[in-house]
Amino acid sequence: MTYVDERRMEITCGEAPYLVSRYNATTGKIIPLKQRIGLLERKIRVVKENNYNETDWLK
Repeated sequence: MTYVDERRMEITCGEAPYLVSRYNATTGKIIPLKQRIGLLERKIRVVKENNYNETDWLK
């Protein structure tokens, strides 16, 4: 889980588009959860894909 443990600093301004991608920056429409590509969203997806119970997920 090295990828999940890595620390990142957001260097953009605005509504944290690097960390999460809730809205399409061009249209303003909400992006469906499975299509989001922010850093935090990718890390959560990796944790979910590699853990099968709540105890491991919460580590």
